[in-house]
Amino acid sequence: MEWLEKLETFTGPEGSHALRFGAMAWALAPVVELSLRSSGLKRTMDRIERLPMPSAPRAWAVEGALAERLVAWAFRLHVGLRGLCLERSLVEWAVHRLAGTRARLVIGVRKEEAATAKVAAHAWVEIGDDTRSRDDGYTTIFDGSDDRQA
Repeated sequence: MEWLEKLETFTGPEGSHALRFGAMAWALAPVVELSLRSSGLKRTMDRIERLPMPSAPRAWAVEGALAERLVAWAFRLHVGLRGLCLERSLVEWAVHRLAGTRARLVIGVRKEEAATAKVAAHAWVEIGDDTRSRDDGYTTIFDGSDDRQA
């Protein structure tokens, strides 16, 4: 199978757009992870919010499950990066900003075990009014809207 056919199998017909989105995620993955480790969540989010956001989505913008897969792929290409849900979500949110897609970072918690006080945390990105990913028992503790314009 030719390389472009393999890409289309992974990305669907939006192969070239997905390649650009994935390349942006690949470039941002180590930057975001380093920022998290050295400066913490708040400063990393502040840096992402300062990224320029065009008034209309760019042609290479992708959404949904494809965007998630591309970001996960970008992290797998880097040796030594954790790529946990928080890092992946921050990178996806950053690339959506650069692509002009209205997205928001969401962080939630849920009780892990009834008998103990253990909690689990999870981060994800929502596009537009899509909140269906909230049906997994997590209570939202942060819901950052991306209403800023460039």
